[in-house]
Amino acid sequence: MSDALFWQALALHRNGKLDEAAGLYRDTVAAEATHFDAWHLLGVLEAQRNNLPIAETSIRRAMQIRPDDASAHANLGKILHAGGKPADALTSLDTAIRIDPDNIEARFEYGNVLRALHRSAEALDRYADVLRSDPNHVGALNNRGAMLSAIGQPREALVCFERVLVAQPNSAEAHWNAALEYLRLGNFSAGLPHYEWRWQTPWLKAHRHDFGLPLWLGQSSPEGKRILVWAEQGLGDTLQFCRFVKQLAARGATVLLSVQPPLKTLLSRLDGVHRLLADGDPVPEADFQCPLLSLPLACETSLATIPAEPGYLHPDPALVARWAAMLGPKNQPRVGLVWSGNIALPYNLRRAVPVEQILALAQGPFEFICLHKDLTAHDRTALATRPDIRIFADAQAGFHDAAALIENLDLVVAVDTAVAHLAGAMGKPVWVLLPFATDWRWFVDRDDSPWYPTARLFRQPKPDAWDPVLATIAAELAQIGQSGAPSEWLQRAVALHRQGKPDAAATMYR
Repeated sequence: MSDALFWQALALHRNGKLDEAAGLYRDTVAAEATHFDAWHLLGVLEAQRNNLPIAETSIRRAMQIRPDDASAHANLGKILHAGGKPADALTSLDTAIRIDPDNIEARFEYGNVLRALHRSAEALDRYADVLRSDPNHVGALNNRGAMLSAIGQPREALVCFERVLVAQPNSAEAHWNAALEYLRLGNFSAGLPHYEWRWQTPWLKAHRHDFGLPLWLGQSSPEGKRILVWAEQGLGDTLQFCRFVKQLAARGATVLLSVQPPLKTLLSRLDGVHRLLADGDPVPEADFQCPLLSLPLACETSLATIPAEPGYLHPDPALVARWAAMLGPKNQPRVGLVWSGNIALPYNLRRAVPVEQILALAQGPFEFICLHKDLTAHDRTALATRPDIRIFADAQAGFHDAAALIENLDLVVAVDTAVAHLAGAMGKPVWVLLPFATDWRWFVDRDDSPWYPTARLFRQPKPDAWDPVLATIAAELAQIGQSGAPSEWLQRAVALHRQGKPDAAATMYR
């Protein structure tokens, strides 16, 4: 009787009918309390439903019946890991591997726990061990690739992701990962086609729109066509990639651009836009639609052909004048500061610099301006100790105000945020503080940016190492402060760049 119930439960489990399967597993153990497989698979099922305490209890009941079952120990390790008990998880996984050294899933999960504990070298070794036994283990390839990427080895990471694509050609995650590594290495011809798979990933799939229009990716001439280009990701992405609108318009397209509401006023002055919309506005008649970050592919962009004029976003002159009056007479060069992005984003933990370290940096013959519109209570408390740093958070209505304020500055020092992209897009000197594992758009081993000719990049030499970065910037500021006329010096550099003399400008920036 119990075996009949068990096989029914197993069939339902395999078909994804978890509620019905759970009921029959329970009926099985009610009929036969020592039914190992029913207890074991009930634990696996409850883990699938994220009922971790019940899952752990069920697996432990199974292990009382058969204490030397490697799979049970391995599954308990996964449950303990998911439940935030990594030390206990490693103990269970060690036991599973001792009982069955060939249990690949236990060895793989051991690597996952080490990865979560930031024991990177050991985790990489574990994944390599799995791959020696199973060269096509997709989980190990993906996770090893992700770790190699995070420690600054994009070429090695790419090998892993390409191997995943051999095994699973339609893996959106692998295409996405491969895209990021190719693009980080500056290989646009390989990376941009992979990047189109972003719409199949769980994190972007829900944000895809077609507006009832066919997709244009450069497959036909845009001349004489109305093309709706729409912002798809973050504010910084829109500020960076809106440059391609001018290129599209130059090829004869009538460009309708839809952007995030906070950017609409600022981008109303963008060259090449026939009509500017905000997300949610009624969509006018058009022939095609194209996501904004697909324009580099549609325009056949390479690293050498990135449109990088030094200043394609222009604030309203009247607003610039209003901010100039608000700032008052300038007696020293003005430096804008940005030390954090959106605190709700997990990535912000890596890119943000503690405000106290920025305040320690803000020394010398400069007028420092806080460019943050949104300040945390901690920020305000720290800034209260530095009344010399001027704050205009409450005076900024949006990015159009931020742009006008930045236009009145001589230099922006910022972490990787929308404000850094804004300063670069305006052609203002901007020093960007980058974490060790950077976004692909900053490439590798460069202190300049083909996207923003007036930008300098300051990279962490290893994860979480801001001190060397800040020491370098402090030394650079000190050098500028001793140069006699730093404000005019920076402005001459920008002028040379805008005159088409990038080499001379680069010498002055440095």
